[in-house]
Amino acid sequence: LKTQHDDLVEAEKTLVGIIEELDHAMRKQFKEKFSAIEKEFDKVFKELFGGGHGTLELMEDQDILDAGIKIIAQPPGKKLQNMMQLSGGEKALTAIALLFAIQNLKPSPFCLLDEIEAALDESNVERFAKYLHKLTKHTQTRYHGEGRPSLRYYYAGEGCIDSCQRQFDRGFIKLKYG
Repeated sequence: LKTQHDDLVEAEKTLVGIIEELDHAMRKQFKEKFSAIEKEFDKVFKELFGGGHGTLELMEDQDILDAGIKIIAQPPGKKLQNMMQLSGGEKALTAIALLFAIQNLKPSPFCLLDEIEAALDESNVERFAKYLHKLTKHTQTRYHGEGRPSLRYYYAGEGCIDSCQRQFDRGFIKLKYG
C-alpha cells in the first residue's frame, strides 16, 4: 500500500510539473503570436483604410490567457477611438483587417467569405477587393457578396477564373489560387 501511495504522489508531482511547463509554454507562445498579430493588424489596417492606425491591447490586471482584447482604431483624419465609437462600415473594415492580419500570419489553404463587405461604402469596397485579391496568392478563396459593381470590375480583370462573370451574376466568386 505504501508503494502505491508513493507512486500516486510521484505521479501527481509529475503531472503538476507538466502542467506548469505547458502553462509557461502557452503564455510565451501567446505573447509572441499576439505581438505578431498586433503588428500585422496595424499594417493591414493602414492598407485597408488608406492610412490611420490600428492597435490591439490586452486588458490589464488579468491573466494573459484569460484577458480580453481591446481593439483601438484610428481611421485617417479621425482621432483615436474605441471600436464602439466607429461607424458600422469602419467597424466592419476594422474586423476585416484583424481577420486578414491573422490570415497573413497563418495562411489557411482555404477561405470562405460571405458578404463581409456588406457594411462598406464603395471606396472601402475597392480597397477591400484589392486586398482580397492579395489574399488569393496564398489561399484558395471563395467569396459570396452582394454583387457590387466595384467588385465585379476588379475581379473581372484581376484574378477571377474564366467563369467569373457568370458566377458573379449569381453572387458567388471563385478566386484564383497561387
